[in-house]
Amino acid sequence: MPFIWQAVFILLPVTLLAVVSLISLRREAQRAEDDAHDRAMQDVQSLAWAVRASANGQLQRFLALQNEWTQGVRSAGQPTITGDFPDKRLRDSIEKWEQDFPDLNFANLAVPQGEILVDGRQIQPPEMQAAPAPPEWYTGLSQKQKMLWRQLRQAIDANESGALVQKASEAFVNSNPGPAAQQAAIWMQEPATDVAGSSGAFPTETGLSFEEIACYKLLSAKNAKLTGALLQSVWWQVIDHPSFTSSRLLELAEGLTNHDDSALGQNVFWTLQFWNAQAKERSWLFSLRDFQASTNWTRQTSWAGWLNKSDPGALALFEPCTFRDQADHPEIRPVTGSGYQIWFVPREVVKAIFQHALEENKVFIPDYEMASVTVAGQPITSRPDPNAAGKSSFADSPNWHLLGTASQMAGAVAMPDTIAFSVSLYLTNRDQMLSAERRRFRLFGMLILGAAFSALVGLLASWRAFYRQQELNEMKINFVSSVSHELRAPIASVRLMAENLERGKIPDTLRQNEYFRFIVQECRRLSSLIENVLDFSRIEQGRKQYEFELANLVAVVQTTVKLMEPYAAEKGVRLEIIDAGVSNIELEVDSRAIQQALVNLIDNAIKHSPKGENVMVGIERQNGNTTLCLFVADHGPGIPAEEHEKIFERFYRRGSELRRETQGVGIGLSVVQHIVAAHDGRVRIDSEPGKGSRFTIELPGTKQHE
Repeated sequence: MPFIWQAVFILLPVTLLAVVSLISLRREAQRAEDDAHDRAMQDVQSLAWAVRASANGQLQRFLALQNEWTQGVRSAGQPTITGDFPDKRLRDSIEKWEQDFPDLNFANLAVPQGEILVDGRQIQPPEMQAAPAPPEWYTGLSQKQKMLWRQLRQAIDANESGALVQKASEAFVNSNPGPAAQQAAIWMQEPATDVAGSSGAFPTETGLSFEEIACYKLLSAKNAKLTGALLQSVWWQVIDHPSFTSSRLLELAEGLTNHDDSALGQNVFWTLQFWNAQAKERSWLFSLRDFQASTNWTRQTSWAGWLNKSDPGALALFEPCTFRDQADHPEIRPVTGSGYQIWFVPREVVKAIFQHALEENKVFIPDYEMASVTVAGQPITSRPDPNAAGKSSFADSPNWHLLGTASQMAGAVAMPDTIAFSVSLYLTNRDQMLSAERRRFRLFGMLILGAAFSALVGLLASWRAFYRQQELNEMKINFVSSVSHELRAPIASVRLMAENLERGKIPDTLRQNEYFRFIVQECRRLSSLIENVLDFSRIEQGRKQYEFELANLVAVVQTTVKLMEPYAAEKGVRLEIIDAGVSNIELEVDSRAIQQALVNLIDNAIKHSPKGENVMVGIERQNGNTTLCLFVADHGPGIPAEEHEKIFERFYRRGSELRRETQGVGIGLSVVQHIVAAHDGRVRIDSEPGKGSRFTIELPGTKQHE
């Protein structure tokens, strides 16, 4: 019961400390997680501002290069404009841009600036009619006038004589068809070389212009040759007045470049480049018509929007303006009204710009987070998929992985705050975010567990020490009782016999001698017992010292046997020295200690031997004369194998506490074992119940002298 209270006082504080510490560490981990969320909210605001600054610069850079590129392509496609394109400065700027965005090709991305009215009509690039329609000057003719026009057309197509053509022309003019129709008759009679480049966009009765038809005839003629004037006329037709024949005109012009100089070949190449860029822009402008139906286009501020929400090919930047017609160049801007100038930024460019901005500002993005950008409502960069394999990281809540979002406006210099975008930070690795706290938690947890384990070990040690102390106390009580018993009996006998001798109660001389001999024997027994107790005390205190010197072991054995013969005779046991053919052997030993060990062994053998039996004592060599063995053998009851180790324990005696099978105090064999160990030897026991016992002291014989 006392030990239970000790255990409670040891374990209770440690248990309370461990529980409180673990709860505190858990709260610290939750607090660290909340702090990480707060830091993420601050980081996402700073990241959004940094992305805005970077995106503004890169967007302005792209739009400036795109404008310079398209203007240069427009000039390079016209033979009347001279100059190398692109020049070194522009080429270097584009190469530097492509180095910054290595996955993009600038020439495949640049498109011209567009112009569109609020009602959706295109100004630039000009709309291309799907199919030509007869012009008003032709539809306004009477049936007779149309017949005369067909006669004029047939005469010209049949290459009839000039008189016949002149007659057909006069007949048509005399029918008063109107000024436009009369002008058409004049252009009809001009040769193709004169019409191309001079008739403008004046339409024929089919809706195609006279110049367009003239260009086609000149390019497809048998001996066709591409000239600068002809190519300029082709440029004017396909770029400023596109129709379904524009692709064919460019194809024919490209086929003639093999027969012309390289300069014209370059003009054709850049014309094709500008035509392809316009074709892409027309498709994007066409997509804006659906966008117009759901968007208020009458706003007076710059704004941005994607062409198609389901498949956004480009981001359109709208800048409001008012268009005025140009009377001297109606083909460039034939209308007046409110509209927008539109810059197109391909989606891959927008994505590259914002990814580049994130990469430049990754200092705001820890390794365990990922940033995502949404531009004008469309996600541009990737973001974590809550259904992906790593969903276990966000298992606490379906939206827990979103740490914070910040919105900003980006734009170019001419269109500030045009593009609405937002930056979001997502948690991708919760374990990594809390790695420091987890290490701290593990460290303190290990310390707490270590403290608890130490307390438990200390408790077990205390328990063992407590019960060991109880055992020692019990053994000491038994030892004192045994020593008292062993001392009391001989002392009482010696005292009684001495008193009888002193009082003269034993007058017989023979009887007196017998008393004297008995007193001497009892004194020897007391001396041996006291010597064992003293040696045991010295051994326990570490004060036992040995004096090694050359000694004759045979003589030691013989002397010891003679010393123990009176005691053996008293017990009715005979001591016998076994001659193993060993002569005098000198060995460096403590002869007194060896003799004491033999005395203890012989004493035990005599105690356990029945009357009339022999106790054999001898010395022999073993292991090729490297080991000397002193043995004592008896014919007593023997010792069970399970007690061979126990009998060498201090205070151990066989039998119950009330009735011991052996006399003594239980320290003789432990003294023997210590003496032999001090001589670098060992004690071996060979014994079985009913077959007696043999104790052998094995000593190393390396220092023997014969």
